[in-house]
Order: sequence, then structure tokens, then C-alpha cells
Amino acid sequence: MNAEFEKLAHEAASSNQTFEQYLLQLTELEVAARSTNALTSRIKQAQFPVEKGLEDYDFAAMKSVNKQKGLELARGEWGRQHTNLCLLGYAMP
Repeated sequence: MNAEFEKLAHEAASSNQTFEQYLLQLTELEVAARSTNALTSRIKQAQFPVEKGLEDYDFAAMKSVNKQKGLELARGEWGRQHTNLCLLGYAMP
């Protein structure tokens, strides 16, 4: 919030925003920043050995994971439905 308040104040003044609109915008920026920082912190605390995406997943190494299901997950519908997904495995050198 400290980094953005002056910029937002100038924008609010030039566009004739009310003080409430300015405060709302400033608060929304702070909430978004805190959310991002919290997520980054939780990922760091989890101490995952390697960060990988679905595009890096080796379905052949995990026979218990159906490749078709994996490709379905890659389309991201689970994210749009706000469902968690966590795939675990090991990193090959």
C-alpha cells in the first residue's frame, strides 16, 4: 500500500474520484498483495523439493495416474470450479 498510495491519490484526484473510492482501491491493492504474499509464504513453508507443472508430469512414471485423466486436469476445469489439485511424485535427474 505504501508503494502505491501516492500514484493512486494522483489518479483519484485527476479523475474526480471520491475519497471512499480512493480508499477502496487502495484497500483492494493491499488485500491482493497480502494474498499473494501469503501464498508465496505457504509454498515456501511447504518446502516442496521441486516445483513442477502438469506439462512436466511424467505419466509413465506413475502407473496409478490415468493419462487421460491427467490431460483432462491439464485443461484446468478443476481450477475454474475452485477445486484443489495436488500431484506428488519424485524428480528424476
